[in-house]
Amino acid sequence: MRIGSYYLYLHLYDSQSLKDKRRVLQSFFDHTRQKFNVSISEVGAYDLWNASEVGIACVANETAQVQKILDQVLNFSDSFHEFEITQVDQEIL
Repeated sequence: MRIGSYYLYLHLYDSQSLKDKRRVLQSFFDHTRQKFNVSISEVGAYDLWNASEVGIACVANETAQVQKILDQVLNFSDSFHEFEITQVDQEIL
């Protein structure tokens, strides 16, 4: 069994309040969970309305499968126009 995780640093473009931030992130989280069956949550920068730190994790039998899922999630994340990914940290156990 292999566990993979991404730690994404996001810059939200049009967010003017924490309520705007929650709306954007909740939409992103719902779509990502539904499409890829991964765990995803905000893990930092809670009080900043224009930034977020997001953790994504998945489990699979092989490292290659974990890498494939995480890469698909990252490509999907790039398609969201409400934010920019400024940094990505990856770990596979």
